Amino acid sequence: MNAALARFALVGLAGSLVYFTLLWSMVDLLHWPVIPASCSAFLLVVAENYLLHRAWTFHSTAPHSQALPGFVLVSVAGCCVNGVVMALGVEWLGLNYLAVQLVAIGTVVACNFVGAQRIFRARRTFSHGKDTA
Repeated sequence: MNAALARFALVGLAGSLVYFTLLWSMVDLLHWPVIPASCSAFLLVVAENYLLHRAWTFHSTAPHSQALPGFVLVSVAGCCVNGVVMALGVEWLGLNYLAVQLVAIGTVVACNFVGAQRIFRARRTFSHGKDTA
């Protein structure tokens, strides 16, 4: 396993712990409906993941104006996938929301690593004949 993949996994694990804590708190303590709670927790963790992946996972120097829109786009797509999997599992199949969420997270994470690698690469520019990435 390369270093970026290991760091990606650790950030993902931390995000998952935060996510499940938020989801459980919103549903069981605050009595929110499952789908809005799932989407809200997901969006909060996106901010955490962006900052950690940028600074630690990929040591990115890509400007926020380049990296943030791409990360948000990938995250919104992930949120949609998460919502669909949750709706299918919880609403249509009547499964436990925490069990379904494990499947949803696995589905989303599989796509996010490839997207994140591309997003956090700084654009290569050439100045005075030198690569300044």
